[in-house]
Amino acid sequence: MVTESLIAACYAALTAITYPISFLGIQFRIAEMLLILCFFDKKNVIGVTVGCVLVNIASALGPFDILFGGLATLVSGLLLGYIKYLGIGLILAIAINSFTVGAELFYILHEPFWVS
Repeated sequence: MVTESLIAACYAALTAITYPISFLGIQFRIAEMLLILCFFDKKNVIGVTVGCVLVNIASALGPFDILFGGLATLVSGLLLGYIKYLGIGLILAIAINSFTVGAELFYILHEPFWVS
């Protein structure tokens, strides 16, 4: 539980430090690099997902970002945890997060879909 708490805190801190690019139209989250920890230990999915959900409370997109951002991180982390090949897992995680966040920005902020 301590490890998961530390991962969640690191995710929240990295996102807070990079707030201008982590929220709204850009949504470039450096903290998402912590997803690689899920490849090495499936339990780390909890910490990364909790960190994402907690930091999304501060998002201007509100409950949509909490729900869909958290789900995208959860699915990406689970895929990374269960796929044997890191490269394939990372490509899938990037694709899932890009599609989910891009769709969210398109429907809420009416941003072009490819901006994500």
